[in-house]
Amino acid sequence: MDAFILKYLQICNENKMEPNEGVLNALRLSKNSTDIADGNHVLHLSGSNLSPSDCSILAKCIASDQYFTAYYFGDCLLSEEASKILIDSFLFNKVIKILDIKGNNIRSVSASLIGKLLKRSLTLEELSLEWNGLGMLHTGINEIAEGLSINTSLRILNLSNNQISHEGCHELASALKRNKTLSALDLRWNNVGVLGGRSLLSALAHNKYIIDLQLAGNNIPTDSLKAIATAVQRNIDYHSIFYQHQSLTKSLHNEIKQLEHEKAKQVVYLKSEFNHRTHKVLALSEQLKQEKDLHESFAETTKGHFEQMKHALECLKDENDKLKEDKSLFEKQFEKSEKLVNELKAQIIQHEKDFANLNSRYNLETGLLKDQIEQQNKNSKSIQSDQDLQIISLKSQIKELEIKITEMYQEKKVIEKSSLNMKSKCDEELVEVCEKYNKKIEDQIFRHSETERAFDEKLKRVSEEKRRLEEEIALLKSHMLSDKLKHEEDLLQQKTKWNQEEVLKQKQYEDRINCLITSKDEFQNKVSTLSATSTHLENQLKCCQKELESLKSQNEQQQEILNLKDVQYRGEVNRLNLLIDSEKRLNAENKEKINHLENKLQGLQSDMQYLQSSKDKEIQQLKEFIKKKDEDLRRARDDEQRRISLLESAMQSYIHSSKSAYQSYS
Repeated sequence: MDAFILKYLQICNENKMEPNEGVLNALRLSKNSTDIADGNHVLHLSGSNLSPSDCSILAKCIASDQYFTAYYFGDCLLSEEASKILIDSFLFNKVIKILDIKGNNIRSVSASLIGKLLKRSLTLEELSLEWNGLGMLHTGINEIAEGLSINTSLRILNLSNNQISHEGCHELASALKRNKTLSALDLRWNNVGVLGGRSLLSALAHNKYIIDLQLAGNNIPTDSLKAIATAVQRNIDYHSIFYQHQSLTKSLHNEIKQLEHEKAKQVVYLKSEFNHRTHKVLALSEQLKQEKDLHESFAETTKGHFEQMKHALECLKDENDKLKEDKSLFEKQFEKSEKLVNELKAQIIQHEKDFANLNSRYNLETGLLKDQIEQQNKNSKSIQSDQDLQIISLKSQIKELEIKITEMYQEKKVIEKSSLNMKSKCDEELVEVCEKYNKKIEDQIFRHSETERAFDEKLKRVSEEKRRLEEEIALLKSHMLSDKLKHEEDLLQQKTKWNQEEVLKQKQYEDRINCLITSKDEFQNKVSTLSATSTHLENQLKCCQKELESLKSQNEQQQEILNLKDVQYRGEVNRLNLLIDSEKRLNAENKEKINHLENKLQGLQSDMQYLQSSKDKEIQQLKEFIKKKDEDLRRARDDEQRRISLLESAMQSYIHSSKSAYQSYS
């Protein structure tokens, strides 16, 4: 905004011209009020007095302007040269959306420039050309019709009160046959006549985009007006059907997205459960490793106890050998003593006593040794019983693990049943949505089946589009069913693999229990087999992830196709929204005009009251001034009378003195 003002002042200084006060006031008003209508920055210059030099300066600013998107030059009474300069500048403006040049007597050269503007502009959406006399010269309306046939952005065109004849209307009708964006056309108060009405009716047979067509005051028969009204109503019905169809497709697309989202959630949930179960299996393997370590430590401790027992038995054997050696020595001595019995009878009694004592000691010591051996045997038996108890506890733990595994299998079956139920619900919802969609379309076809043939053809086209969409939906359903079948096959394969692996694991657990009792080498081999199975499971998980990624890529491709269709539908929706916005703008402009006129009336009334009050004040001031002047005149009269009386007295005194002097002299 500031850049526009600065550029305008700079160009005025360069051309040594004073800026137009009307233009400056309009720019200041737009700056202070920030006039934005439907997102458009507006420059109001309607009713301003613009010379060709002012228009040339404005044209230089407008050609490169990027701020204002709506320009109003209505009722400016521009000359041919000024209008040519202004319209030529709009050919280079790339952001203009609304242009109002009504009431400016545009005829030949400017009309050709308007045709060029319609050919070049890609942003112009609303053009008002009423009260200009474009139909007086046949070339002007022809060039405007050529531009309209090529234009792809204009939505509202006002050509009322332009003296357009049936020939010009024929050119406009031929342009409407090729135009696909114009939705509102105002041709009121022209000279279209019967032939022009027929040409417009033939154009509406090909044009499906005109929703608002104003033809009052054109001497068109009522029959043709009714036919045109029915054609316009047919277009409105077509657009309403199109909107309904678009809303239904959007709802179906949203439901498909929800189903895909739910399916993805289910896949993620199943994947998380699978990971959870793999973690449980790993936890079980860790528990088995811990039990293995405990068994190894227990085996080492039992080996230590057995070695101690062996050492104690060896010590007892050494002691028995020593006792046997002592016994052999004692027997030798006893033989010697028998030989010496005859010689030492007295000593024999003593030796017998000693021998008895020695035998008692020997028996005591042997009894003690036997008791120690029995206690050691009892301890070894208790240790063996403890080992048996530990083995029984391990067996109970293994049974508990088996019970947990069965519970996990039951949970898995419940989850599979829930997933199947969810899939069945999704299928039922899809069938219900399709049935609703088919019922709605059948109802619409039944309601509009009794209209005209052209409308029937359009309905056939709509039905063809519906069939095409149904085929696409069927294809999507087939893809979804194929994906579901693949997932179910994968799940069945995984279930069978899990069952086989669980059977193998049970056998392996039984073998491990036997191996724990027998040796630890076999246990290590089974641990290696478990690691191999875990690697196999990891490979299966990787394969499943790859399959999921491929399914995701297929879903992304399908989503891209749906997104392209959504973009097409959104383009048409935006175009129709623009039409609705233009109608809203017209209503807003009319309201603004009414408010502006009401404000003007209020301003005039306030000005009249102010003028009356000011005149009354001036009259009172004049009366007071007259009174003051009367008083001054009275005062002046009194002063003059006083002066006259004084002069008379002075003259009389002078005459009297002169007479007295003359008499004295004579």
